[in-house]
Amino acid sequence: MSYVKEAIDVLDRRELWELVEKGVAALKSSDQGPVSTLPQRPLYVTVRPPSFRNCNTRSLHMKLTTILLAGAIVLVGAGYARAQDLQAEKTLVANERAINDAVEKGNVAAFTQYVAADGWSVDGTAGRMSVADFLKGFDQMTKGLKITSWDMTDSMVQWVDATTAVHSYKWTVQGTYQGQAMPSPVWVSTVWTKKNGKWMAMFHQESVVAPQPTK
Repeated sequence: MSYVKEAIDVLDRRELWELVEKGVAALKSSDQGPVSTLPQRPLYVTVRPPSFRNCNTRSLHMKLTTILLAGAIVLVGAGYARAQDLQAEKTLVANERAINDAVEKGNVAAFTQYVAADGWSVDGTAGRMSVADFLKGFDQMTKGLKITSWDMTDSMVQWVDATTAVHSYKWTVQGTYQGQAMPSPVWVSTVWTKKNGKWMAMFHQESVVAPQPTK
């Protein structure tokens, strides 16, 4: 199994492909001859195992096979992990839409399903505010909202680790708050963390897009 470890160590290096090409050339040139039939620069210089110096072709073939199999396993595992990430990203975007919908409709129960009780938010109107304080004025705030339409576009999820991600997007809205037109568009970012198997919003930030200067 030491070959598997060696393979994983070199998987991300260009020398892996160089090793494969040289190994194939050796197999074509000899069935039993030593590795000395390979190109002048020895493999052990560019890869890792010093045992490659004098191994016979059969041994080299076995090591190449092990390396390729290990590479396939790693690639399959990476593909599976990426598929999991994509599914999680879809969940985060859906959760974010659910939060926006809950605010629009004044549904505090739906809001708290996705927002952590110990979370925080920052925006240009309220400044820095804890979720606990936000919930105290939730009913009054949502009563002052008159939203005709809204949408989320340009979503991007950046992963911090397996249980933490930042979702950023552009929020556009048509509506008023306490009789005043709501600013739009707004760049939004939310930090999500997975707690007890469920994604919860821990931090939320909004930045109004500055108007373009007139020429």
